Amino acid sequence: MTKIHIKEFTGYGKKDWLQFLRLQRTMVFDICFPKHTVEHFDDRDAIFIEYFIASCIGQDLSSIAEDFMYTAPAVDEVGEFNFIVITRNFKKLAAVLSFISNGFNIWSDPTPRFFDYALSFPDRLADDEPIECSLLMHVCEQFSSGSDKDQN
Repeated sequence: MTKIHIKEFTGYGKKDWLQFLRLQRTMVFDICFPKHTVEHFDDRDAIFIEYFIASCIGQDLSSIAEDFMYTAPAVDEVGEFNFIVITRNFKKLAAVLSFISNGFNIWSDPTPRFFDYALSFPDRLADDEPIECSLLMHVCEQFSSGSDKDQN
């Protein structure tokens, strides 16, 4: 398995990614995306956005994977979201990784283009297509502005 810290690949285009992926002697990849927000220290909207973006990333990765799983730290911890992708289709994986790795600025904030793309991902799903990272979306529901849990 090859571990990929996505933020270390900013600026990689599809060809760069494809070359990197082909040099790995595996079809199993652990794609890591940092989690910065912490419950009780960060604003609810920031937590919501971070988990929503992670869910979008997971959805995109799962769509090209032969097999997929993910893990996430608890909302009250920093850490990283890990997306385990098994695929032989390096071209599709390179395209997804290129889009994700170039979707953030040097401060780890999403670019406007990536932010809009991420927030629209549920609308892009087919009617019968499941949300692959449903536990991440469950956290989003807990931290959405309209949730039952009041801000105190």
